[in-house]
Order: sequence, then C-alpha cells, then structure tokens
Amino acid sequence: MELALAHFGMIAPVDAPLTKRQINGSYFYCSDCLEFLVSHIDDGALAAAYRRSSGLCAPHLATAAGIVHRRPIERQMVQLEQLESAIMDRLIAELTAIMRKSDYRFADEPPGPERDAWIRAIHKISGSPRL
Repeated sequence: MELALAHFGMIAPVDAPLTKRQINGSYFYCSDCLEFLVSHIDDGALAAAYRRSSGLCAPHLATAAGIVHRRPIERQMVQLEQLESAIMDRLIAELTAIMRKSDYRFADEPPGPERDAWIRAIHKISGSPRL
C-alpha cells in the first residue's frame, strides 16, 4: 500500500496497530488512506504499483471493505479484491515452492524469493507492521 500511495505523493500508515500517523506535519488516519486507495484503485498507475506491492494485511483489507458501505465505491472495491487475489496467488505459489524444495528430491535447488514467504504470509494475515 505504501508503494501505491507514494505514487500520488502520500505515504500510508504502515503500522497496523496505529490509527493515525503524522507525515509532513499532517495527520493521516488509516481509514482516510484506505478510502483514498479504494476510491482511486481504478487509476492505472496506482493499480500497477499496488499489483507490485505486498497488498494490504487482512485487518486493513477488512477495514477497506467496511469503507464501501459509506460511499458508492463498490466497483473499485471489486477491483481491489481482484488485485488482492492476484497478490495472494503469488504468495501461495511461493509457499508451494517452499514445500516443494523441502522435499529431499529438490533440496539442491537454491532458495529464491520464496525463502521468506512463510514470514510474509504470517504478516499478511496478522497485520504485522513488517508487511
């Protein structure tokens, strides 16, 4: 999310437990950043940056889904969910690669980007600030 909002000159809060963060003298609330993300996810540059990122953690994705009830942005939420699905598919593929490389027949294969996928998966679900 930070990468996506950085494109627009904003840096989103990255610490899941925090509800507000001061950036350049202004306070940004997590819900404000999520509302901005959902409202503008149909922008090609933002969607591309989001696609390359780790996406949202589960708690923030649930918060983003709650924003939809306050504004008529269902179409954008569907697009965000599709992007999240692709990000999760990528993470699942990396977790599958870890399991495969744990098999003695493939143990000689060098580790790749999947080496820390299990940690990223925990952070994605738990809402860790390391996401």
